[in-house]
Amino acid sequence: MKIAYLYHRSDTMGGAPIHLRDLGRRLIMDGHETKVFIGGDGPFLAHLEEHGVPYQRLKHLQRDLHPLHDFAGFFELVSQLRKYRPDLISAHCPKAGFLGRLAGKCLGIPTVYSPHCWPFAEGSPKASLYLALEKMVAPLSRHIFLVSEDERREALQHHLCDSSMMTTIHNGMIDATPEKMAQPEREPLRMIMVARFEPQKDHATLFRALEKLSHLDWHLDLVGSGPGEAQFREKAAQWGWQDRIVFHGHSTRVPELLLDAQLFLLVTNWEGFPRSTLEAMRAGLPSVITDVGGNREAFVSGDEGLVVKRGDAMELAEALESLILDPDRRRRMGRAARRTFEAQFTFERMYEKYRAAYERLLGLEAAPPTEVRPRVQEVRSPRPVTIP
Repeated sequence: MKIAYLYHRSDTMGGAPIHLRDLGRRLIMDGHETKVFIGGDGPFLAHLEEHGVPYQRLKHLQRDLHPLHDFAGFFELVSQLRKYRPDLISAHCPKAGFLGRLAGKCLGIPTVYSPHCWPFAEGSPKASLYLALEKMVAPLSRHIFLVSEDERREALQHHLCDSSMMTTIHNGMIDATPEKMAQPEREPLRMIMVARFEPQKDHATLFRALEKLSHLDWHLDLVGSGPGEAQFREKAAQWGWQDRIVFHGHSTRVPELLLDAQLFLLVTNWEGFPRSTLEAMRAGLPSVITDVGGNREAFVSGDEGLVVKRGDAMELAEALESLILDPDRRRRMGRAARRTFEAQFTFERMYEKYRAAYERLLGLEAAPPTEVRPRVQEVRSPRPVTIP
């Protein structure tokens, strides 16, 4: 197989780019050819080089909607894909998904799309515009891969495509060394949230909840950068939390920081199926997460953590207080989270589903043995390629 992965930005090390990096790298290891076509000139390019994943930088492809740049980006993308001649285009997130499916249609190359969270999800800005754009290009998709059942329900609710055109494959992560696990029962409690300071993530509700818990002994690591970081640094200083909260900015030490923590937080406004929660579960950490998108689908048994309503600072404070005061419950939840990760969310489990799906889409499945019938010769039409 020869697969072109498409993503619109290289200035972030978030879930979607790591997802396509790992898939591309593993396909190469299995003897296939992949290349990442990516916008910008950010640090993720060096990350791809480090992991041995070829890439093609697209200088006109950018995150924000801009008719002039998007027009130039489309023709640049078509030109580069025509040179590469992939068997399949795999586009990730809205901008790349829109331009990638148009390019695939022009070139006659089957294109699959992974939104990683619909841009018209509840709470997201410009939802109506993104929904209209998606309805324009959804019929151009050879298939749509969703990271949660919640995404699938949204697609059906908005009549984007037939259910047979969609497959849900939950995210998966490469496992860490099992001997290195977090100790959720350890005290004093240290919480961690890995999230950029952008509108999608709800640091405001987190701070309102923490304000109600000032009388308790807790510390917090905030990992991530973004335009809103300065505002919350200032607020932490005003409230005298310099010794309680550490702002790490962008960090490559997330696995180590998770091992030092006792509780993972994901307070957010909208999501697909975040990898950050799986990373915490992999480390054996309990979690408190917001009930948006496919977040709760990570809690298969229901014992891995607590789920709270979006924007509800009081409910979040109560959930945090219950776990701050109960180290044994944190320990039990952490063990349940690790068991669920091992059973449901490993990279190998996810990769095999994608590989098999790609092969079915490209007609590369091994043909079933045929029955030999002497004296009678049957002519059968080709079996259509579908994904259940």
